[in-house]
Amino acid sequence: MKRLLPHTLLILIAGAGIASAQTPATAPDVLVPSRAGRGFVDFGARGTTSEGDAARYERYRDMSDGMFLETATWVRDWKSSLFDFRAEHVGRQDQRYNGAFNKPGRVKAWMMWDQIPMLMSGTTKTLFTSASPSFLSIDNALQAQVQAVPATINSVFAANSQVFELRSERHIFESGVEYLATQSLSFKGLVRHTMREGAIPYGGSFGHSSLVEMPAPVLHSMNDIEGGAEYTTGPVLLRAGYNGSWFHNDVTQLEFDSPFRLTDTTSTPAHGRLSQAPSNSFISANGLASVTFAGRSRATAYVSVGMLKDAGAALMPQTINTTVVTSPLERSTVEGEARTTAIGTPAGGFSELVSG
Repeated sequence: MKRLLPHTLLILIAGAGIASAQTPATAPDVLVPSRAGRGFVDFGARGTTSEGDAARYERYRDMSDGMFLETATWVRDWKSSLFDFRAEHVGRQDQRYNGAFNKPGRVKAWMMWDQIPMLMSGTTKTLFTSASPSFLSIDNALQAQVQAVPATINSVFAANSQVFELRSERHIFESGVEYLATQSLSFKGLVRHTMREGAIPYGGSFGHSSLVEMPAPVLHSMNDIEGGAEYTTGPVLLRAGYNGSWFHNDVTQLEFDSPFRLTDTTSTPAHGRLSQAPSNSFISANGLASVTFAGRSRATAYVSVGMLKDAGAALMPQTINTTVVTSPLERSTVEGEARTTAIGTPAGGFSELVSG
């Protein structure tokens, strides 16, 4: 049974009234523009001790010792607009920043930066070392020792495995805007960038009784773009949109040494190889038209077209075993592609065509 014993010293400073001393007293219901703005800061120092599985205590947050800035906010309103900024866990691995600008009836814009750590274990052991992001190696002498005397696999692991932190981090940047050009015409846009790096637990097989666990590297990113426009005139509503998503993976094939053998045989390879998600993209466009009739009825038509395509990822050979003769592949790349078409009927049903 684990016990977690946190000890934290906090210092609080509130600055919510920074500008209030310079502003004349007014009636509670009257909004007076603040030239200097209003802010709040919460910072302190942390010292934490834990017993047991500390990774569970810090799974999605950074609880390391030292000084920290827990929260900082800043709000300023002037005329008919409002600016709002907020920072959390500044300088830590789980820090987050939000900023927003709002002018009611005209424009709303925001930006966000978010970091999400994922600490799965701080006591994991492995024989593998990262020779490169796509190759996990084991010392040749250890492979040769186990190959000669298979019964020594447990003692070899106990004497030579290294402890490491099994973790990954996700970084997200997002920005969007909504703009009301007129009472009838509005636009929306959003961009998002997501990056993840680190390692996750994975498994490979060298036979029915030879399952190998390993820290598979994670190094990929995704960029998303969304845009749309909406126009209304009387009973008619017209809407158009665009979505684009681009996924890039730096590790599409993972190779790893076998802890059981140094050399290949026709029945058992000395290396393994696994396929990871290939880089790809998906782009779609859509449109909608809707008309309101008497009697609380409405007719709507919708159409959407899209394309999914990989970035030319290389196909893996049939085997990595050098002693096995394989047949040549028909092509060298994935050549994955699909097209989608969706059409909405006025009755509310949809038909979809997919080709690939």
